[in-house]
Amino acid sequence: MQLSFYRYLLEQYYGLKIDSQLIAQLDGEKCNEYIGRYYKKEVMDIIQDQQK
Repeated sequence: MQLSFYRYLLEQYYGLKIDSQLIAQLDGEKCNEYIGRYYKKEVMDIIQDQQK
């Protein structure tokens, strides 16, 4: 959810286009990557609730 919030801010307020969210886990000499889901609707709902 936190990555989705950052993505939303970057897209809405800075005009950046972000295609995907990547989480990198560094483990010794390995790097594991995970693609995060974009929870745009949930982020928008939270922002809307805060504006009430």
